Amino acid sequence: MFRCLQHPLVIPQDRSSLCAYLINIFIQSKGLARCARLRKVMTELQSINQTPEEVPGDGVSKEQDMVVEDVVFKEQEMTTPDIHGILEQLEKARDTYKEHAEVEDPPTMAELIGWYLYGLSTYFIQTVLVPVLFPLIVAQVASPTDGIPPSLTHTSRNIQCAKQEMLLYQVLVDDSIRVHASKFSPLRWVAVSWSVAILIAFPLIVHTAHHLDRNGGWSHTIILSCTAIVGPLSCILTGFFQTTWLFPIYIILVVLASTIGAAVHGRNLSLIVHGLVSHSYINKQPFQWRKSKTSWLSSASTALGCIGAMIIAAFTYHMLRRDDALTSLWVVSIFSGLLWVLGISHAFLTRRPGVSLQSSSPWLCLPSISKYPHAIGGLASTFFSSFSSSCIFATTVLFVVGSLCIKPLIVLAMWLIYFTIPAFALPLLHPVLQSLIKTDAVRMQLLGLFMSALSSGIGFYFRDDNWHEAHILMVALLQGGAVGLLHAFGQVLVTDCSPRGKEGAFSAWYAWLRAAGACVGFTVAVVFPGNVGTTFGLSFLSVVLGALVLVFGNTSHWRGAVSAGHVKEIQETASPVNGLSIFP
Repeated sequence: MFRCLQHPLVIPQDRSSLCAYLINIFIQSKGLARCARLRKVMTELQSINQTPEEVPGDGVSKEQDMVVEDVVFKEQEMTTPDIHGILEQLEKARDTYKEHAEVEDPPTMAELIGWYLYGLSTYFIQTVLVPVLFPLIVAQVASPTDGIPPSLTHTSRNIQCAKQEMLLYQVLVDDSIRVHASKFSPLRWVAVSWSVAILIAFPLIVHTAHHLDRNGGWSHTIILSCTAIVGPLSCILTGFFQTTWLFPIYIILVVLASTIGAAVHGRNLSLIVHGLVSHSYINKQPFQWRKSKTSWLSSASTALGCIGAMIIAAFTYHMLRRDDALTSLWVVSIFSGLLWVLGISHAFLTRRPGVSLQSSSPWLCLPSISKYPHAIGGLASTFFSSFSSSCIFATTVLFVVGSLCIKPLIVLAMWLIYFTIPAFALPLLHPVLQSLIKTDAVRMQLLGLFMSALSSGIGFYFRDDNWHEAHILMVALLQGGAVGLLHAFGQVLVTDCSPRGKEGAFSAWYAWLRAAGACVGFTVAVVFPGNVGTTFGLSFLSVVLGALVLVFGNTSHWRGAVSAGHVKEIQETASPVNGLSIFP
């Protein structure tokens, strides 16, 4: 401790050496931090002691005492804590910790509102706009129904039907669109256009994921703004040029914009959840806390999306009953585009750059998920569940309208029940499912698949019977709840299995596979419009495959979050080193 001293401390006998003794005692009490400077002061004191006295008395002693007091005062001043300096050091330490631990800022209320609004304004695109509204508009353009009597007044099951309802079904399934030697019905024309859009979307979604994971801040804003402009503009232009050749372009642009926008929206969910986790204090069950937050955000977004789909479906039914069906349906398309524009607020209310761990090649972005088998299981089940949901919906609508000729009010009631059940059931049942039952995303998906299997199984078993109105509404109730569970918790599983820096790749795969499954399911349903046994059977097979992937693929929500590093991140950010909280 006293290596800086040249001589051992000895109590001096004369008064002139008392100053050196006090300084040495001060060194012992305060430490050796400023030993060199004190030694310099001691040298000055010795030189003063050796200088002849110029004034009589104790002048030298007084001068030495003044030097000692000055040294002691400076030491006390230097040892006094600087409050402002400490605060600046804490701020620097907090910023350094955030940069090292990859901590996201917590989401603001405006950011959450923008995220919810995007779910409200885009969920209806793949559930109502493309499979319901666009075929109706194409049918009116290809073969207008004004003043044309129907060729049939009875269904294939010899059920007498009203002329207007029978004519509407007839123009949807008849091959009225000619392309060289081929003929297409309006339903198949939409299915072909949708399939082409899915194929075109794949290379675009690859580059989108690459840009999101590399520089997601401004890329997020630019990409989401473009999708929120191109998609609504395509909806508004559907009635300007009444020709069937332009509708594939409209459909392709709408599908591309919705798929790319869904990828950006899903990536932001991962970053928002990480921001919530980084600014939380969790001592017990960190996985349960993260799972609860992710499932609530996804469930709320799905519920709002179902409300938007219910509004568009009801508006479509109302406008379809008018005399000028084409103009009325065009009004619905314009309203859909305006509703879609609300989602552009999400582009400007959220800017999260994230963490970049991707390579420089865009084509190496999507294959990087092969290291995470639990996420692959979630993505595979997303495709099968999306296929079954789309196929069951389209098959049921065509069956009750074309074969059973159900009253239009029952069709409207079926649509309302189908979209209303998840809109209210998901938010209300969330506390029960998460707090009491403590379910995870895999179990909830299995529950949704079981409900879909029950719906498709009922349809397949009673394919030769004439359903009553109560049976139709029961199937709509069952399948509506299944669709809500599969959509909400499929996104939860993929989100919690996405590692830091690869959120764009995982969300891109999820958005594309969900759109591809919906497209294939719709195509199967319109290729066999009167063969409900085949379509319900394929839907049931798809549900079984999705369940097998989750069960025998050993897909686990917990192990997926662990392999992605999220549970470890929660524990580290919840318990900072030495118990020092780095967050205000």
